[in-house]
Amino acid sequence: MRTAPVRLFIGIYPPREAAQAMLASLDELARDRSKDLPTFRPTPLEQVHLTVHFVGTVGKGEVDGVGQSLARAVSGISACELRAVKLVALPPRQPRVLAVETTLPAGLRELQRRLVTRLASKPSGRVYLPHITVCRFKGRGPQDLQERALDIPGFAVTEVCLMRSVLRPEGAEHRLVERFSLG
Repeated sequence: MRTAPVRLFIGIYPPREAAQAMLASLDELARDRSKDLPTFRPTPLEQVHLTVHFVGTVGKGEVDGVGQSLARAVSGISACELRAVKLVALPPRQPRVLAVETTLPAGLRELQRRLVTRLASKPSGRVYLPHITVCRFKGRGPQDLQERALDIPGFAVTEVCLMRSVLRPEGAEHRLVERFSLG
């Protein structure tokens, strides 16, 4: 008997105050461009996160193996500080989301590289852009959006989370599978 597949990703969840500040930058943009900003759906506060690696769909029996691989990947990776840099539209040519681009500390860069090596079924060849999605547009977003520098305090990254993503008509629901501490 086959078990239902599950969608997994590895994420970093900022503290509530940092997530609120990121969403507030979206509110500021909406006020500034109230007449020409397309309809959008903000990311729910509890789901504001940085995806370190999207694993994809795996069989339920493979979840433990992904967790074991993640445990090995975080070995020797130290805690670090993550800072919000700017608000950007992604992808640039035909935006579908607004995101907060973040710094990419060396430890996070190494963890992301390890996860791609261990867990990617086929590497995409794209350069990793650390970002936190703050909203999704209904349709195409503004192509003329200028990047906006952000002044949001940095926050400590002390753990990464293996998450299950359950797709629902109103948006994805994130469920914690396991937390992994950084050294």
